[in-house]
Amino acid sequence: MARRGAKKRMLSLAAAAAAVTMALSGCGGSGSDEATVDANGKPIVNILITRYSTDVAMKSMGWTKDIEAACDCTIKWDDVADSSWSQQKSAVLASGDVPDVSIFTFDPTDGEQYPYFEDLSKHMDAMPNVKKFFETQTSAKKMVENKDGNVFVLPSDRGENITASPPTTCSSTRPGSTSWA
Repeated sequence: MARRGAKKRMLSLAAAAAAVTMALSGCGGSGSDEATVDANGKPIVNILITRYSTDVAMKSMGWTKDIEAACDCTIKWDDVADSSWSQQKSAVLASGDVPDVSIFTFDPTDGEQYPYFEDLSKHMDAMPNVKKFFETQTSAKKMVENKDGNVFVLPSDRGENITASPPTTCSSTRPGSTSWA
């Protein structure tokens, strides 16, 4: 039963990442010199996720190909062990070489301190599932909204009858996107 719950959470998280990825697939990169399209002309979207070192790599999971097909993009997954992310996070933020989408990585203060993060509050009408989540789980919105009303990361949702969890984020670093379909 616990395994089914974990799978459901990962699929929900993947759906959120897919929504962000689809919205961002036509945008520019994160500032690096890497190509932003693959050999077939599809946008390349870099997704960073922190995970347990014993977890299967994201690119090895079959459903990740479904996400790529849905967004008509190429996803470059960067799996980082959660045990080493705390040491790597500062270097990533200082370098400016941040991923397009991140999962379980950054917190609300990172969005305020660094200019890499998109203010997601401007796009709530285009993200009805997130908007509804914030309306029903007001504590979740309070966890990630700053005093100016900006939302740079999204908290996780662990299902019914469980209050919102601390930000185990899905965040975007591709500014300028206005299409969140």
